Amino acid sequence: MEMKAIQYTAPVGPQITAPATSDTRELVRILKRNKWGFVTALLLGLLLAWLYLLTTTNVYQADALLRVASTSSADDIIDASNPSNGNFVPLIKEESELIRSREVLEPVVKSGRLQVVVEPLEMPVLSELSKRWPSLQFWLEAQPDAQAYAWRETHLELSELNVPDAWQNKELRLFALGDSHYSVYDEDTVVIEKALVGRTASARAFGNQLLDLRVERLEAEPGTVFTITFKSLQNSLTELRDALTIESSDATSRVLSLSLRGEDPQTTADLLNAIANKYSDVKLGWESKSFRSELSFFEQRLPELKTGMQRAEARLRRYQQRNNSAVGTSAQTNALVQRLANEESKLLELERERQELRERYTRLHPSVAKLDKEISTYRSTITSLQERIPNIARVSFDLGPLQRDVEASRKLYTELNEKAQRLRLAQANTVGSVQIVDLALPQNKPVAPKKKLVFALAALGALFLYAFWVLIRASFSSTIDDDVALARHSGLPVFMNIPRSEAQRQFRHPGKTTAKRGDLLPAGSHEVLAIREPEDFSVENLRGLRSMLSDLMYNSRNNILMICSPLPAMGKSFVSINLAVLLAQSGKRVLLIDADYQRGYIHKTFAIEGGPGLVDAVAGVARAAKAVKTTGVPNLYVLPRGHHSDEMHSSAPNEGDLQSFLSRITPAFDIAIIDTPPILSVATATTIGRAAGTTLLVVKESEVKEQQLKESIRRLQYAGVSVNGCILNASSQSASHYAYYKDRMD
Repeated sequence: MEMKAIQYTAPVGPQITAPATSDTRELVRILKRNKWGFVTALLLGLLLAWLYLLTTTNVYQADALLRVASTSSADDIIDASNPSNGNFVPLIKEESELIRSREVLEPVVKSGRLQVVVEPLEMPVLSELSKRWPSLQFWLEAQPDAQAYAWRETHLELSELNVPDAWQNKELRLFALGDSHYSVYDEDTVVIEKALVGRTASARAFGNQLLDLRVERLEAEPGTVFTITFKSLQNSLTELRDALTIESSDATSRVLSLSLRGEDPQTTADLLNAIANKYSDVKLGWESKSFRSELSFFEQRLPELKTGMQRAEARLRRYQQRNNSAVGTSAQTNALVQRLANEESKLLELERERQELRERYTRLHPSVAKLDKEISTYRSTITSLQERIPNIARVSFDLGPLQRDVEASRKLYTELNEKAQRLRLAQANTVGSVQIVDLALPQNKPVAPKKKLVFALAALGALFLYAFWVLIRASFSSTIDDDVALARHSGLPVFMNIPRSEAQRQFRHPGKTTAKRGDLLPAGSHEVLAIREPEDFSVENLRGLRSMLSDLMYNSRNNILMICSPLPAMGKSFVSINLAVLLAQSGKRVLLIDADYQRGYIHKTFAIEGGPGLVDAVAGVARAAKAVKTTGVPNLYVLPRGHHSDEMHSSAPNEGDLQSFLSRITPAFDIAIIDTPPILSVATATTIGRAAGTTLLVVKESEVKEQQLKESIRRLQYAGVSVNGCILNASSQSASHYAYYKDRMD
């Protein structure tokens, strides 16, 4: 008899084992196959997020609102008529730098005692968990090596801490001794051996420099350790500046938004309010200082100006009293007076030029001599004009400068006196250019960490990393993960894709029955899925394989079907047993042969005796009729592996005897199914395969590597065994498309 046209074809050349990542369906299958891994990764990510939130201190934010006026109210008092003042807008950057200045922040740091940092010694994660779980707290406190850590709520308040400059930013350790006593250490050096809470303790360090410490409150178990640090002013200012944020809506806005972040909401709000108030005081102090400086200058000058004004007025009165008869002048006299004034002005200019030339040249220099002649001429002209002007003209000429002097001194004194009065009002005005619109209030809700965001990012990150790892592993993995890869690497058709059965996984070990339906099940069939769960999806696929066998074995040389696998635990016995049951239920006489001489357990599955069996019958120790056992399933007969004895069966049956035995016994049945040991473990499969007319290879999903599959087929091929096809067992492919069968049977 000839085989049907389903022939084995060896794979040509090396095959690519990486999945086609561009195929969306392939990616979905890979990811779906690792669904429980994704669930585990998600839970792990959420657990890590919870631990992160547990060990991360909440950060609260306080907000204040300030308005910086273009000018202060004092500026308006000083010069209310100047329209340019209202157009000036202070630069936000300059105001921000002023708020961050040392003059503003240093008093806040010192008043808030930000340089002193006190923290209990805690174990990451465990300390937080112990505060929530008292039982864990009691257990940790009882451990000898855990006495120094704080496992419950502790408190340490310092009212005084002065350290030498060399110990700034240095971490000291305070040990609670019990009975309101404590000690202080610098690493292993004792600084304060024993001190009492409520009293100031001093220690000498670095010569004459002292360390002063006063603890007002200490609540902790004896042995608990606290770390004490006195930070330098520069470090404290830097940390405060980093926590402070100053923003404005735009560059021309006069409103500043101040934000400060800290671990305690009340302390954070108080610090921000202190910064806002100090900034306002500094601005007001600068403005008041400027006013005081200007007012001091005016108050020094006003008496001098008043005296000068009074002297000018007195000179004018005396001159008028002496020349009270000369009243009025004619137009001619006025013209002469004007000409005289012009000539005198020119004379003064020539004398100034002559003085400059005399500084560089002698009297005999031509330029100097020329100016001397011109000066002499102007003097003669002036003398002539003076003689022509009558007495009334001279009076009018002398009276003009006196009047102008009085008017100038009076005007200057009046203006300065008015400004002085405005400065006095501005100094009395307490409203500066900075107005606090909203003070900071303590917030109950922290701004960081954002718990929902942390959980979301942790979940997405864990899923992404696991998906990335799964895809990378699949890209470099050589395991057979689906029927497509099985067909590609084996070069054989895949007749059936049997999904993983949850019901089968719940069965106990073979031979230990579990009564689900009681006496309704055939005897010894409690572990057979086709009997116990006939509607299972895996059984439906095996029914499909049963339908294919008639065509598959039509041209086979005999009715022997060998089911083998590359490695143990592939499910070949599962396929053999359930396929035999389904064939028997269809009315065929079926002989199920257990050829796994060492580990076969088919007799336990059907609760029959293990011997005599195949080994005994082939060796002639037992008759075939006695070796073949009946089962509780009609038309199903089992030939167990037989007795195993080191004396009688130290090796497998002879190949010729085995083939002769099979040729005698199998014609009495419609089909004989042989369950063989793993191909790569023993050579039994290659021996029996030469006697079988049809061979099927069972491969469990994700359990067999490409090289193992090829090596199994190669061994069968070298032994002259033709493999007709493969069966993929325990597939993770969704069973939803098998629901049709279940609906029809319901």
